[in-house]
Formats: sequence, structure tokens, C-alpha cells
Amino acid sequence: INAKDNSSISECRITGANGSGGVGIYYEGNSTGRFILNNCSMDNSETHVSLYGTSAVSNATSAILQNCIFVGDTITPFKVANGDNACSVQLIMLGCLQRSLFPPYPTTAFQMSGTGTTAIISG
Repeated sequence: INAKDNSSISECRITGANGSGGVGIYYEGNSTGRFILNNCSMDNSETHVSLYGTSAVSNATSAILQNCIFVGDTITPFKVANGDNACSVQLIMLGCLQRSLFPPYPTTAFQMSGTGTTAIISG
């Protein structure tokens, strides 16, 4: 799923983005927009959520994941990258659960790259 600025997905199950480079949700933000994933479950994706900021000015790109369950065979469950040093890129997880049930288990839960990338995780 290619998410867009100021969009959201609620109350669903997203599955099967497996295989080399498989991403359940890809969000490339280029403004002060946000993407919200609320009350969803995701499983069997190589990467559940990949967030990439491209803003050329000092804006914040954010993905908010609320009350979601992430399970299954994942390599790197969450990726956050900054393509331009001027912006900040935030992954905010509130009340989420990540669990790998079968090997191979991920060795990196959050892959963060670039200046200004942050992950905020709360119960």
C-alpha cells in the first residue's frame, strides 16, 4: 500500500507483502502531512511499515501507528529514513504489539537512517 500525506487506514488486516523487498505500507511524506494506521493488524511482510521523508524544507513527516498488532515472518519490521537533512521523520507507535512467531526472527526491529529520524514508542 502506498500511503499519502494526510491519509489513514483503520480497522483492517494487511498481509502477504513477503518476498524480497516486500513492504506492507510505504509512506513517502513530502510536507507536514501525516499518515495514520489505526486498529489494524499486519502479518507476513518483509517490512511492515517503511517511512521516507523527502521534504526540502524543515518540515516533519510523521506516521502514527495506534493500537496495531504486527506479527509474522519479518526481516526488518519498521524502516525510517530521511532523504534530505532539512526535514525530520518520525515514526510514532502508540499501544502497538510486534511479535515474530517463527524463525528467522528479525535482528533489527527499527532501521533508522539519516539525520532527524526518530521513533517514539509508548505502551
